[in-house]
Amino acid sequence: MVAANGKSDQATDSDDLRITDPTFETSLTKSILPNFPVAPGDSVISALKSQTIAQGDGVKVKDIVIEDSLGVAATCLDAFDLRAVAPTQVPWLGRP
Repeated sequence: MVAANGKSDQATDSDDLRITDPTFETSLTKSILPNFPVAPGDSVISALKSQTIAQGDGVKVKDIVIEDSLGVAATCLDAFDLRAVAPTQVPWLGRP
């Protein structure tokens, strides 16, 4: 390399490039209370707790979609009449 002032220098360097394939780790815990059979009209609380961790070069988790379905026309929630949805807290992890 020659600079504008006419001076020159040489340098070399080497390094290994490692690309990490993107991976996602997820966990989902479902709880239904009470945990015993209920009669029609009784209250039931269902909770889904999830966590997703992304690893890899430039990988970010943008959306998490959690649904409770069996993948067929009749689902397990057909046995319940939804009366209310309680406020849901989403923890802030301090990162975008």
